[in-house]
Amino acid sequence: MINTTSGRNDRYTSTNNTYNSKATATLVLGVLSLLLSIFAFLGFPLAVIGLVVGVVSLLEIKKEPQPGKGFALLGILLCCLAFLYPIILLILTYPLFTTLSIA
Repeated sequence: MINTTSGRNDRYTSTNNTYNSKATATLVLGVLSLLLSIFAFLGFPLAVIGLVVGVVSLLEIKKEPQPGKGFALLGILLCCLAFLYPIILLILTYPLFTTLSIA
């Protein structure tokens, strides 16, 4: 009998090798939100949307194994950074603005 498998577990192989589109969208939203978070709170809404899409994509990948888990995880990480960056920046600069007096 001829062995037709390449030694990989069939659970992780799929007939469709395209990445999960939501995982790719999460990565794009993560990069954009991180870049836009430098300019005040412009990246904040994108970060929230990216987190939601990222979690949904991870659930899809868990339900039906397909490529894109790394994209989703990296996108979620970038969205978390973009979500926290303005908050940390506000906390760090708050004492500066409270000590300035306009006379």
